[in-house]
Amino acid sequence: MHGRPLSLVFGLSLLTLSCSGSSGPSEYRATIRTTAYGVPHVIAEDWGSLGFGQGYSATRDRGCIVADQILKVRGERSLFLGRGEDDIHLNVDFAFKALGLLEKAESTFPELPEREQDLIRGYVAGYNRYLEDNGSDGFPGWCAGEPWVRPITAIDYLAYVFDGSLLASGAVLADFIGGAQPPNASPAVRPAARDFESALTELTVHASNGWAIGSERSESGRGMVMTNPQFGWHGATQFRENHLTIPGELDVYGASFGGFVGIQVGFNENVAWTHTVSDGNRFVVYNLDLVPGNPTRYLYDNEIRDMTSREVTVQVRGDDGAVEELSRTMWATHYGPVIEIPQFGEWSDSRALTYRDANEGNDEIISQWLQMNLATSMDDFQRVFEEVSGIPWVNTMAAGEDGRAWYMDGSATPNLSDEALAIWLDELENNQFVDLFFDFGVVLLDGSDSRFEWVEEEGARDPGLVPFAKQPKLERRDVVSNANQSHWIANSKEPLEGYTPLMGFERQRLPLRPRMVAILVEDDSPTGQSGPDGKFSLEELEQLYMVNRGLSPELLRDEVVERCTGAEPVATESGPVDLTEACDILREWNLRYDIDSVGPVFWRQMFSTTNGTGYFWEVPFDPADPLGTPRGIVDPEQGEPDFLLSNMANAVQQLESLGFSVDVPLGDAQFTQKGDERIPMHGGIARDGVANIGASIINFADSLEPTNMAPIVDQNTTLTAEGYYADRGPAIVMAIEFTDDGPRATSIAAYSQSKDPDSPFFADQTRLYSTKQFKPVLFTEEAILADPELETIEISGPRTPAQ
Repeated sequence: MHGRPLSLVFGLSLLTLSCSGSSGPSEYRATIRTTAYGVPHVIAEDWGSLGFGQGYSATRDRGCIVADQILKVRGERSLFLGRGEDDIHLNVDFAFKALGLLEKAESTFPELPEREQDLIRGYVAGYNRYLEDNGSDGFPGWCAGEPWVRPITAIDYLAYVFDGSLLASGAVLADFIGGAQPPNASPAVRPAARDFESALTELTVHASNGWAIGSERSESGRGMVMTNPQFGWHGATQFRENHLTIPGELDVYGASFGGFVGIQVGFNENVAWTHTVSDGNRFVVYNLDLVPGNPTRYLYDNEIRDMTSREVTVQVRGDDGAVEELSRTMWATHYGPVIEIPQFGEWSDSRALTYRDANEGNDEIISQWLQMNLATSMDDFQRVFEEVSGIPWVNTMAAGEDGRAWYMDGSATPNLSDEALAIWLDELENNQFVDLFFDFGVVLLDGSDSRFEWVEEEGARDPGLVPFAKQPKLERRDVVSNANQSHWIANSKEPLEGYTPLMGFERQRLPLRPRMVAILVEDDSPTGQSGPDGKFSLEELEQLYMVNRGLSPELLRDEVVERCTGAEPVATESGPVDLTEACDILREWNLRYDIDSVGPVFWRQMFSTTNGTGYFWEVPFDPADPLGTPRGIVDPEQGEPDFLLSNMANAVQQLESLGFSVDVPLGDAQFTQKGDERIPMHGGIARDGVANIGASIINFADSLEPTNMAPIVDQNTTLTAEGYYADRGPAIVMAIEFTDDGPRATSIAAYSQSKDPDSPFFADQTRLYSTKQFKPVLFTEEAILADPELETIEISGPRTPAQ
């Protein structure tokens, strides 16, 4: 600490951090009680002080997230880091300057409810207080000592939140905004640095699971929730466990996304909830016909419209340390920014691309979660979705203490007319360019035709969005679930149909993981996960996630073993490969993806070329049996080589070439790295059909945090010479049940609470997760005070009167 009085007593300890002067209305005051595994319980008497305590504790654990993302939204990466490889920093800076999030935050902040303004100001003051006390050198982890770790303002912070609302929305196009310039622009600039597929991974690759269980399937007769958001273990999308209390007003426990205020997944005395990224579309890209000879004018219903322009200046640090200013003219249409996508959508004399984002006007995102945190009943919880409608890009699964389970996709979604949808669906079948874009999760429309404008309807949060009444929702007393698939199957007994395809397609085959997630929770047979009585206990709910069943081998293993048993060695370019050992391994495998399981590594590599998309299914998909089909393997045609046996031979050779035996246990090949410690990890990837994902790193939200992952040798499975990096998957796993005595819960923050390698909370829960151990959630005052590892600090500081 820097010049601050400090006292510390272990057990029921008190650590006091105070500014000079006495406490009063001019000060924030918060108490942070940290229990085992580094979980902070923040108590304050008002919203500003609560934000102060949450901001301080979040910065103490993971301050680099906010510092990094605010550098991005300020458009200042080039100022500190130079242009970047292939001008990546420069293009991102121009993009965020063009998006104008800081200007939007400045105009919006005074219009926010007073409670939200207080909470944000307090959070910012807590962040700055930690920085003042510890300096940038004291920030936990990878950004320690960086010159760009600086004090922030409420406007910076609100811009960061607005960027978060665009995360699985139009923010994925940021790379393509910064380099968008008319043909023959002077000075010429580089196009976007990232390729289209890499940039749009955030739209198409998600792995969260959510289950809500009602009174008919719970031992308590009340609601239960299993929360399991799964993002990268590096970067801006990490979750952090914490508990927030204003006596008599708020008492909510759960996990906060990135550096967001409040709780994004969790529970209070009345309701528990979780989220998964929606399968729908939050933005659409428009293809514009340009006026010949004038690439900044476009046709709209055969009339000519001018693009708008804005001069944007970015400061750039050169290799010699000198800073220069670079300016570009950034262009937009009435839809939104112009974008340029190399090899897919270059800005030419005749064509340009632009887009419109449903979350561009989402000013309600903080109100949404705060009012969910405060919900007094399931009815009150549902009211928030109808009246606030600030959910940006997620499904919600919730259950109440009254035993009702509820699903809704409340994501902001473009509202297209039936005519526009019919045209788009036809082009999806017949227009290769439209189909190519949708392969990457992007809807491409004709921007020169007014029929593709968004339709305004009563009840929508903003003009042109799908209103609450037309968003898919389902309430039941048994179960609802989602694992990033379409809303269609939240419960297979009651499919949700008749909604816009921009919220997800219906009557289509479920991917393997979502199918397994639904099977696990819907199976009420005596052999199912809920036991002989068909009702879940808290312990059985934990195992719902941790059972590590693989749907792919459950559907196919026996047929594979039948085919490989007694098979002749397979001829390859490197010589014949005997499959006897590999076949025996699969025969003995218990079809689990546990650390000691022998079989998952070989199985994954064997199917690496099939993509799990179903060309080998013998029984095709049947919409009337979404959890039972497709299944079975198509036999090879007469005279044709057996692709399964060829795949097995290739997998044997590939693994042995990297130094892995075919009988390698999963935990010897799949791991996460915490400092110098290699921790084995269980779980599968999407093609395995395992609910518990242990996948490789994806840099969601464009973070600067380094990952140090070895080069990938198999893109389909992300196998490296060191094995599988399982650094994307369970962020926070929380099992929650309501009882007659209130909520009871257990949890694991799988990548642990702190990013500081010297912290005792850097890897402790990662080890717990590796061994499938849940920790008790300490929610009541009695449980918190009884914790022998309890440490308490009281912090105070001057209130921030303005942003």
